Amino acid sequence: MRLRALITATVAGLLIVPGAAAAAARTPVEECARQGKTKGLFVQTRAWDEPVACFSKKEKRNYNPPISAYACGPLRDGGKGYAILKNNKKVECNRWVNFEVGVKQLVIQ
Repeated sequence: MRLRALITATVAGLLIVPGAAAAAARTPVEECARQGKTKGLFVQTRAWDEPVACFSKKEKRNYNPPISAYACGPLRDGGKGYAILKNNKKVECNRWVNFEVGVKQLVIQ
């Protein structure tokens, strides 16, 4: 009886875990599209509760993204803009860019 329960639990785990892993393995662009935002920029953060912040061009143009931001880039249908980093360096977000210091401001063009 114990062996049967162990086998059942193992099979159930094999069926459930891959689906959860696939759902968690979204790119920032896919996550923003799921939220209904396809034109603008994304900012990827180290925050566990909201790892991707999506900014649409339809919204206001200047943002103060989370302090833990470490990457930015365009959404699925494109987007132009730049990030001003904590060290006052300007980084274009017209392609996926990683940076080591935090972001002060994100500007959508």
